[in-house]
Amino acid sequence: MANACRALVVSLNPRTWQRMSAVLDAWGVDVICCSTAAEAREALEREPFPMVFCEDWLRDGTYHEVLDAAKASVPDVHFVVVSGPAVEHDRGFKAEALEQGAYAVLGASADSVDIEWLAARAIHEAARVRAGVEV
Repeated sequence: MANACRALVVSLNPRTWQRMSAVLDAWGVDVICCSTAAEAREALEREPFPMVFCEDWLRDGTYHEVLDAAKASVPDVHFVVVSGPAVEHDRGFKAEALEQGAYAVLGASADSVDIEWLAARAIHEAARVRAGVEV
């Protein structure tokens, strides 16, 4: 049986894919992984993803391009920017990402519990929307 929720993980690092996939799969979330902004845009054109985890810098761009494509596909997408060590504790970077429409900013060194919390919140809010309950 297919999982009720799907997430897109955009990262240059295969270990990030494995880590995110392991945590999200345990919550019943199917995970699709890609490594570039172009691949992410193509995936978002094919299918709407209610949850996206995207590194701040990619080989061919930044999270900005992926965020724009995700919001075009699902306006209330739970888009999480995964920040690298250079900006992990930069409040200005976090404020900018949130102002531009990111749901959250997660440091690359964040615990699995943080990923689980974001997944649980996204799943819960999606269920409330499907049930017609105001979020």
